[in-house]
Amino acid sequence: AGVKELALTDDVVEFMALQLQKLPLETLYVLKLAACVGSQFDLETLAIVSERSHNDTATDLWKALQEGLVLPQTQVYKFYLESETENRKLEESQNITYIFLHDRVQQAAYALIEDKDKQGTHLNIGQLLFNSTPDNKLDEKIFAIVNQFNLGKSQITSSQQRERLIYLNLLAGKKARHSSAYEAASKYCEAGLELLINGDWKRDFTQVLELHTEAANSNCLVGKFDLVDQLVGTIVDNTTKLVHRGK
Repeated sequence: AGVKELALTDDVVEFMALQLQKLPLETLYVLKLAACVGSQFDLETLAIVSERSHNDTATDLWKALQEGLVLPQTQVYKFYLESETENRKLEESQNITYIFLHDRVQQAAYALIEDKDKQGTHLNIGQLLFNSTPDNKLDEKIFAIVNQFNLGKSQITSSQQRERLIYLNLLAGKKARHSSAYEAASKYCEAGLELLINGDWKRDFTQVLELHTEAANSNCLVGKFDLVDQLVGTIVDNTTKLVHRGK
C-alpha cells in the first residue's frame, strides 16, 4: 500500500506540474520562488527574493490566486478583486500572507526548478533575505535566512560566506534552544560544525568555542550523550585555560 501511495503522490505532483506550466511565465517564476520559501509565505519576502516591488510581485502572483493555487490569508488582497485598472497600487506596508492550496502544489512548483539550479536558488534567496535584513532584525528573521543558506551551502565558494553561515547557524541554534526546540537547535549546531575546517580554532577561537559549547548543550538536551562527549573532548583538545573548559 505504501508503494502505491508513493506512486500516486508522484503522479499527482507530475499532473500539478503540467497544470502550473500553463500559467504566465512571470506567475510561474514567483511560484517557484515561493515554493523554495515554504508552504506559507508573505508578499514582502516574495518581493525581496524576486527582486521586484510589492505591487509588481502581487500582480505576478494574481493569476495563481485566480486559479485557486495560492490562497491569501489576509484581507488586503480584496483590493485587487475590486479594481481592474492598471493603476492599482499596493502600499509597501500592506504585507499579505499566502499559503499554497495543497502541499502537492508547492511540491510541483519546486519540482519545476532544474535540480542543478535548486541549491543555487536557495543560496541566492538566503543572500537576498540576509542583505535586506537590518542587524537589529536578524534575530527575528534568523530561521528563514539560515534555512535557505543551509539548503544552498554546497554552492558556497568564498570563505566569507562560509564564516557567515557558521555564525548564522550558531545564532539559530541558540534561539531554537531558548525556545525549547532542542532537536532543531542540535541540527543548526551540526550544520555549523560541518562548515568548520582546519584552522578555524585559530581564525576565530571565541566563535568556534561557542559553537562547540552550544552544540554540546543542545545535544545533551536531546540525549545524544556520545556526541556530547566528542564535542567536550574537542573543546578540551583545543583549549588550555580553565575558564574556557569550565562550561
